[in-house]
Amino acid sequence: MRPAVNSRYESNIPGLFLIGDLAGGAVLKQAIQHGDSVARYIASLPDARSADPNVWDLIIAGSGAAGLNAAITAKKLGLRVMVLEKDKIANTIEDFPEGKWIYAEPAGLQVDGELWFQEATKEKLLSEWHRNVRENALDIRTGEEIETVRRKGNLLEVVTPKGRYAALRVVLATGLRGNPRRLNVPGEDRPEIHHRLYSPKAYKDKEILVVGGGNSAVEAALALSVENRVTLSYRGKEFSRLFAENRRKLNESENIRVL
Repeated sequence: MRPAVNSRYESNIPGLFLIGDLAGGAVLKQAIQHGDSVARYIASLPDARSADPNVWDLIIAGSGAAGLNAAITAKKLGLRVMVLEKDKIANTIEDFPEGKWIYAEPAGLQVDGELWFQEATKEKLLSEWHRNVRENALDIRTGEEIETVRRKGNLLEVVTPKGRYAALRVVLATGLRGNPRRLNVPGEDRPEIHHRLYSPKAYKDKEILVVGGGNSAVEAALALSVENRVTLSYRGKEFSRLFAENRRKLNESENIRVL
């Protein structure tokens, strides 16, 4: 179950906002839009800026699409912003398979903010995002996971293994994709079972079963089918969540057996 937020992405804890995958923005374009929207709203508040150098105007947890766009917009609007990232910048994108194509779906959704986003390979996207980080001189502290966020008076205290930080507002943009879904069935911890595909080129002339019916599963099956015999297993009656291009490629593929 996702946490409840209002129309401004604010949770039941005043000053604590949730965006991106946490707030239902599972598609990159939605996450990017969340980031710009929440930053503009926070910057518009009369008490958005602190006169105390020990208090951050905004702390953002997560440096994915939502977090980076929020940080860029907030900084350009004059907020003092810090981004805390438990792993590396854009970690979810980094973990995508080599050469994965990133689609600009849904087609009709507007994207605001200055984070670069076009249809491209994951490598191109990462290169542009790192350029955005450098050009905007974002204060991103990698390897620093948030342990606790709690309200202390009119401030929020953010606790990490490396320190404690005070902020007027906190945005959680950590996403949900960092933890692959598991089936919780016997045998799924065997060495030949993998919960994430990184390099399709590592497999050749294999019999491979891909389980799932979303875009990630179909894209994995398509990538693996180039040099392997692939079966795609999905419990649903139809693939109802696919991007249009993924659906077209799956329908045209002669190398994937669907169960």
